[in-house]
Amino acid sequence: MNTAYEMNDNGMNEEMAAEHTNEAHEEANNYETTNEETENMNSHEEYEAHEEETFSEDQSDSSPEGKQMTTDDLVETINDVYENGLGSAKMTIGTLVFTHCYGGDAEKARSKSPKKETSYKDVCDHKKLKMDAKELGRCVRAAVQRVEFEKENVECPDLSFHALLEIAKLPEKEDRLTLGRKAHEENLKVREIRKWVDDWKKAEAAKAISKDEAFKLLKQLKGVLTNEKLRTFLSNEDRLQSDLESEHRIELSKIANLMARQMEEWSPMLDNTRKTITKIEFASEEMAA
Repeated sequence: MNTAYEMNDNGMNEEMAAEHTNEAHEEANNYETTNEETENMNSHEEYEAHEEETFSEDQSDSSPEGKQMTTDDLVETINDVYENGLGSAKMTIGTLVFTHCYGGDAEKARSKSPKKETSYKDVCDHKKLKMDAKELGRCVRAAVQRVEFEKENVECPDLSFHALLEIAKLPEKEDRLTLGRKAHEENLKVREIRKWVDDWKKAEAAKAISKDEAFKLLKQLKGVLTNEKLRTFLSNEDRLQSDLESEHRIELSKIANLMARQMEEWSPMLDNTRKTITKIEFASEEMAA
């Protein structure tokens, strides 16, 4: 009995020892695994911390003098990203219309002749067209400008839709080419290009008009204001309704509105011109009045 008991006891002791040994190995393995995972986790956290620090340094380096981006700069950046996305689609549309309606001919597209290609007008007037006709025209102008640059070997791959649109406002080809090269070489932003165009317009307006040009324009103005046939036509409601199409009436309304506002400014100026000349010729304040 004692021998059997001792044997069983010894067997159980051996089994228990084996189990303890296995458990010890498992715990050791688990411990090593846990340590490895902890080390990996620490390494990953260190990596993320390093990346975050690097990103912060990059952001700091990218801003002027290491300062935070201003609200104006941030908004402009947002607008650039937004407009560039839309601009890509608009360039595609503009190129499509330019190629289909004008055969890729920039001169035809820029022409202000009333006999321009009817296919473009048909597109603008189409009842299923979802895009506003004015916006479609902007798309075409930008596409035309890009084609002009490409034909004249002016590098423009980095010029956005709105940059091309601003440059297209210049009436003279040489001025457009000059600004296109400048914009590419100096990496000008849209607002800088717009300022350049505005400054150019102001400089042109400031140039003195010759006396011949002045008299020519004044005679044209006099011809309009003293033309009784034109006055009668504009005063006749029945003719405005029967002789004109809706689109022509709308265009005439815009012209009349512009001229009326301009005449409000011109009337006192012309009166002052009359007084000034009278004073010069007769050296008399009384006669000028």
